[in-house]
Amino acid sequence: MLSLNEAQEEQLAKTFASFDADGSGSLSHAEIESVVHALGIALTKREIAAMVSEADHDKSGHIDYAEFEKAMGPFLGSAEAQGRLGAFGRLIVRKAKTGPPMRWVDSKVGQGVRISEDKMTVSRNSADGWGVQLFDAWLANAGAMYNLADVMLEVEQVTGGALFVGVVGRNFWPSEWDKPLVGNKHAVGVELGKGALWRKELKTDLLLGAASAGQRVHLQIDMVRQELTIDLLGPDNVLLRSVAVGDLPAEVTVAVCMGPGAQKLRIIGSSSATAVSEASGKQLKDLWDEDNVQSLDVGKKLHFKDNPASVEAVAASLE
Repeated sequence: MLSLNEAQEEQLAKTFASFDADGSGSLSHAEIESVVHALGIALTKREIAAMVSEADHDKSGHIDYAEFEKAMGPFLGSAEAQGRLGAFGRLIVRKAKTGPPMRWVDSKVGQGVRISEDKMTVSRNSADGWGVQLFDAWLANAGAMYNLADVMLEVEQVTGGALFVGVVGRNFWPSEWDKPLVGNKHAVGVELGKGALWRKELKTDLLLGAASAGQRVHLQIDMVRQELTIDLLGPDNVLLRSVAVGDLPAEVTVAVCMGPGAQKLRIIGSSSATAVSEASGKQLKDLWDEDNVQSLDVGKKLHFKDNPASVEAVAASLE
């Protein structure tokens, strides 16, 4: 057993309880899988099973509190030891430190867009026109905001090339939410019906491939690198294709644009984190959006590790 102070013990117990949905005192594979999905992390069942097996020292098929505590041992010890956290330990850290779950904002709603009561699903079914909807949280590359996020969306309906998923910059908010995001100078993302990746007004040579109902779209937003990665996932979250694009604006949020036909997207899960990297302050025109002058904190010291949004690196990225 670890020697924990009162605050550490309380936090550990609280985090364990957030995994233990049935209150049994041990964590089943299904409960751990549920947490992975809720955090918007793209892992297959086999990858989750391997992660559980790593922490299940008595091979009972469950993680008890002692095993849970042991998985967190390096994190609760010295900073140098934190790099030795296993995959399950890093998942615990991500769960404990993530920001609030992200939902579709309802204070402003795009033309013809419907938002479910739980704010998890957006849909539009119209013969013409366009409707845009945004998330209720912003990510930034400076200041106090979170700067990493994983978001998992499920495509429930998609018609033609009229469903766009990606991010928009803060300057998009005041505009009308009734125009296509394809070719919009504030947006970057993919036409899910066609698979084409757009950055600002330009259609890139990158192709994600057309998405169909039942498939999932995984967004990894890294505001330290100002990079967006979009994964198209098949059954059991198996990666089908992936594209990445950089030079995002200094603040972004997830956006969807729905055009003619029946379009519907549901949030499977999301999580946010804070990681930092060596960066110098600057105040200049954003290369991604030339009419937006971004002011960044000067002299902010940051530290960053590779693969920040993966389960294998989240603990180190949260130091």
